[in-house]
Amino acid sequence: METYPDVARAGIDPIVHYCQAGWREGRRPSRNFDTEYYLLRNPDVKAAGINPFWHYLIAGSKEGRECVRKNDAARSSLERANISTRTERPFKSQVSSNTGIISGWIKPDRPVIFSVSHDDYQVNFGGIQNVVGDECASIVAFANYVHISPKFSTQGLADCEIDDDVYSVRINNVNRTDALVSHLMEICDAVSKSGTTVIWIIHHLMGFRPEDISSLIRRSKSTCVFYWAHDFFSACPSYVLLRNDIAYCAAPAPSSSACGICVYGEQRQSHLHRMREFQTAIRPRLVAPSASALRIWHRSMNTGDTAGAILPPARLVGRSDEKVERDLPARRLRIAFVGYRAFHKGWSVFEQLAVQHHLDERYEFFQVGIASGPAMPSSIEQIPVRVTSEDRSAMVDALVQHEIDVCISWSLWPETFNFTVHEAMAAGTFVVARRDEGNVWKAAAELSPEGSLVVSDERGLFELFSSGRIIEIYQKSVRHRSLLVSNRGTLPLILAELNADGGFGK
Repeated sequence: METYPDVARAGIDPIVHYCQAGWREGRRPSRNFDTEYYLLRNPDVKAAGINPFWHYLIAGSKEGRECVRKNDAARSSLERANISTRTERPFKSQVSSNTGIISGWIKPDRPVIFSVSHDDYQVNFGGIQNVVGDECASIVAFANYVHISPKFSTQGLADCEIDDDVYSVRINNVNRTDALVSHLMEICDAVSKSGTTVIWIIHHLMGFRPEDISSLIRRSKSTCVFYWAHDFFSACPSYVLLRNDIAYCAAPAPSSSACGICVYGEQRQSHLHRMREFQTAIRPRLVAPSASALRIWHRSMNTGDTAGAILPPARLVGRSDEKVERDLPARRLRIAFVGYRAFHKGWSVFEQLAVQHHLDERYEFFQVGIASGPAMPSSIEQIPVRVTSEDRSAMVDALVQHEIDVCISWSLWPETFNFTVHEAMAAGTFVVARRDEGNVWKAAAELSPEGSLVVSDERGLFELFSSGRIIEIYQKSVRHRSLLVSNRGTLPLILAELNADGGFGK
């Protein structure tokens, strides 16, 4: 019913629907049975024109026939992998000139901070959106915050051939409108003529023409541009550096055979060229959420440099002296995947672990986060949580309220910063993290050394639970609750810049 909402809306019994029509439409009756795959592997069943699931139940299972392909999650991710830079745009005449309105929203005699990211932070949510939201909330007290995002999102950069693209503009956290690049040029001209201090923050360029942003920065006459390495989009349209959305590639040379077999490979050479040209033209100040992010960013861009400011988006403060104690003999160990169900976040690994232990009386499994993504097996219970700028502690509160004992963080890419792991540590939850090049396992080991465990591979993770060692390790662990406090995005660097050049006086 979750997978096929049209059946739910129609009020049809799902079993009756599958038997009468669903199997003919290729629908899956369960996460562990692939109708189309079964018919493909068993042409005799297809030729007989019988319900494949019924056949499997009465005969196929006894005959050892496969009902789902091996590595189905990875293969499904591979099949979904694609890159698109073209979307339908409106004619220029359909976008009204709002330069007068926008200029009226910008408060005079205040610095102007232009912020760029891949979507509207008030409409969508996630780590980057929270950083932008926190940043804006702090800056509007003393400066104008002009946020620009693509009106039409694409996974890569917008096509070079697009002329006078349309963007979404949000002013001072309240007012929002659409504007062409030509309209924004007029705004930048007006701002530069006013003599006010202008600072640019590039959080993400997905969906943009970097050439547009470069032109806007020059027109505004800004000499201060901060560029965030929230991920590795600078080096590849696959911002998590997963070849074909499956395996970490470490950003090889665009001419490599690894890029040659990747769905992103064809686009990567021009992508990397455009991003390097942007960096050369603007020469921004690089900001990274962690030391590992800074190192990988420079390596993936082949800069031969190590420069950049390290500014974690949040920090743990005020650790409680009281240890988090839970009486395990009275109940099962409660294990959670924290965040949204995505392949690159390691959801398929957690799901496999939960399925293997669905009858194990030692454990309970949960997903704590938004209720979207692939359908879950019955061995996992969903706890809906959405962290917003108005309720930043929602995840920490949910982990405490539902007494989550263990959080498994198994991202398949080297994350630059992970809010959910920090939220888990703030809640006094024990963290099991995968060792990789990223920041997650290092943060867990440094911030909660007695309340975390680093595991090298999936074999070690599964053995940890099958042997029951996780229970022993958890019982001996020492965990404390603390506060997760936002660093307000680029705010510390902006304040330092304004103090240095007298921007407050302007």
